[in-house]
Amino acid sequence: KEGAAWCREQNAKEKLKPEQCDILQCDYREIPQSKEAFDAISAVEMAEHVGLANFQLFLGSVFNMLKDDGLFFMQVAGLRKGSNWQDVQWGLFMSKYIFPGADASTPLYWYTKELEKAGFEVHSVENIGRHYS
Repeated sequence: KEGAAWCREQNAKEKLKPEQCDILQCDYREIPQSKEAFDAISAVEMAEHVGLANFQLFLGSVFNMLKDDGLFFMQVAGLRKGSNWQDVQWGLFMSKYIFPGADASTPLYWYTKELEKAGFEVHSVENIGRHYS
C-alpha cells in the first residue's frame, strides 16, 4: 500500500494523469481488461508471489496487455543455480523476513527461459548479487 501511495504522489508531482501512468495494487488476475494496450508494465518484487505453477499464466497476462513494441520491466529476487551454505542461509532469511509464503529460490536462468517461452525478447539482465538490500 505504501509503495503504491508513494508512486501516486510522484505522479502527482510530475503532473501525470492516470491515463499516462496508472498505479494498480491488485492481484494480477484482477487487472481490469482494457481495450487499449499498455506501452510499459513493471513488476517489481512481486513475481516471487505468483509461484512456479502460475508463472506462465502471469507472463501471458502481461504479454497480452502490452502493445506490440511495449516494454516489460521485471525485478525479482532469487538464488544462484546450485547451492552452498551462504545461499541456503540467504534463502531461509528471505523466506522468513522478506517473502513469507513466496518462492524466491528460483535462479536467473529459469526466469529468462520462462520470459522467452511467453514470447518476450529479453534485452538486458542485471544481477546485483545476494546483498541487494
